Amino acid sequence: MFLLPQPALASEPRTLPRLSRFQRRVKVSNLTFGLLILALVLSLAANYHQSTRFHRLQAPLPSTLRAASVALRSDAVKSATNLIVVAGHGIWRGCNTSEWTDERNWVLQQHQKGTDNPRAFYSHIKKGVALASRDPASILLFSGGYTRPELPTQSEAESYLALALQSFDYEASWRARAFTEDYALDSFQNLFFSIMRFHELAIAVGKTGRASWPMRITVVGFEMKRRRFVELHRHALRWPNDSFDYIGLDLLDPTERDKGWQGEETYGFGPYTRDLYGCHGLLAEKRMSRNPAARFFPYKTTSPELAALIDWCPSETASQQLFTGPLPWD
Repeated sequence: MFLLPQPALASEPRTLPRLSRFQRRVKVSNLTFGLLILALVLSLAANYHQSTRFHRLQAPLPSTLRAASVALRSDAVKSATNLIVVAGHGIWRGCNTSEWTDERNWVLQQHQKGTDNPRAFYSHIKKGVALASRDPASILLFSGGYTRPELPTQSEAESYLALALQSFDYEASWRARAFTEDYALDSFQNLFFSIMRFHELAIAVGKTGRASWPMRITVVGFEMKRRRFVELHRHALRWPNDSFDYIGLDLLDPTERDKGWQGEETYGFGPYTRDLYGCHGLLAEKRMSRNPAARFFPYKTTSPELAALIDWCPSETASQQLFTGPLPWD
């Protein structure tokens, strides 16, 4: 008996298991992909929920809670157009104002000790108060940061204002217009930061535009620093020369005064002629050494119009390059 050859379909049973295994792999892959998609969707949903919750928490505050709204609104500040700056050079830590000449009541740098610097500081404070008393349209700012590690909780400006309030007429109108600028670490910042501090006070009482910046500036300091302020700092800020005044009151002792003038050329005017914004070398190191508590000024937030100028630091090879961006007082 002859066996007939099997038909071609006889080979199909051997291919079916292979096809089944392939289909199972496809199903597993699809399931895995589906689970990944589901996990991604759930993750996105969770992130969206967290994001919306965060934004709900960060919703705009009521106007009564905004910084400018909770600041003191003084009619005296509302009418102010002029800025008087008294630059700090030491920290008064005394209690009895009759002893202001005693250097034990001051935190001084080594080169300031054994001199009549306390008398000069007091004369600066007194002149600032006198100017503010005569000008009801002025704001008096004592400027100077927390520069001394021996007294990290008090700024130069705070100590000057405290001495002024204790020393001069309690009923005088200048008291309502006297404030501090507590972040300046050098003379350039005394001027620049005081302009921005004036702006803070102005926007707190609702001023906007050009009216929120001073129209005229008067700086009180050492006579030996006049050129530094008038020719360099004012120029660096492009402040108009015809609306800027400087009143200089120097040390009384001629020997000390001569030493001060020599030091100004070596450590002040000279370096600033080579580094107009004080952001390199010796001047930058001075700023760092005068900030022992690592405090940071808030003016980028309160004066965003000047953010570019705050950041301006030309390279060392072009350190005299003037900032050319727009300024509110242009």
